[in-house]
Amino acid sequence: MSFLIAVLTSRDSKKLHRCLLSIPTKYDTKVICNTLNPRYYTKAQNICRKHNVEMIITKSNGTPGKGKNSVLNYFLENTKYDYVILIDGDDYFFPNGVDKVISILTNSPDIDVLGLENCHVVEEKVFDISEYEKTFLPKDLNVDLTYFSKFINYFNTQFNNDNKDSVANFHRLIAYSRRSVKKIKYDESLIGCEDMLFSIQLKKLDENGILNFKLTNCRQNKIYCYDITDTVNGCSGLFLQDKLFEEKCHYLYRSAVMLENSLEHKIKYVEGGLLPLR
Repeated sequence: MSFLIAVLTSRDSKKLHRCLLSIPTKYDTKVICNTLNPRYYTKAQNICRKHNVEMIITKSNGTPGKGKNSVLNYFLENTKYDYVILIDGDDYFFPNGVDKVISILTNSPDIDVLGLENCHVVEEKVFDISEYEKTFLPKDLNVDLTYFSKFINYFNTQFNNDNKDSVANFHRLIAYSRRSVKKIKYDESLIGCEDMLFSIQLKKLDENGILNFKLTNCRQNKIYCYDITDTVNGCSGLFLQDKLFEEKCHYLYRSAVMLENSLEHKIKYVEGGLLPLR
């Protein structure tokens, strides 16, 4: 099996450097630069040169879904790879994290999409809706979180999470097979929660036997670290402070419910047993 490690970046060259440091040089790695800021190209390119990694520039509309689709499209066009392992450039892998993902996929080659649950978070907090609001919303910004809360509750119900108001159990979708990329793409209108809505879509496809979607729990087995410390420029801050936040959350919730998932269907979990390191 052949694997492409794809790093998606749109800003923050220092975190891009950290991310690339966490990926062993033995793997075929590309950086996909998807940004609305042309000045970032030079900064990202300088980091890529230091790591001897090729950078590909793709067209952006400013949404995370557009960026992730650009990675999936690049993977689809490069047919020598069986899987793409995707990481956001401001996040990073733990030591042996990439090896653990590849071990899971090698041991279970029928997996179409692999998601990670309970990833380590740099902020090291378990947010519920009220804590999320307190952390990321400016005090003078009047935002209605009704539909955001409904969506979080719906997501947690679908994946059997006990705390329905928690935003801590969202998934990082880490690996995609060629078959999966031909069948489904990210919603490019979303300003946040794109992996959560994508997970619900994948759950429906798995339920119907169209794709094989699996999750692995990272609570004990550290693989991926999600960085939300930058609340000014980070996705979480931008998401809640967007002027179309309420409208977008209403759309997000409606999109999720329209999928009409069966509450009885449970995604199977796979263990992260390691193969011998290469």
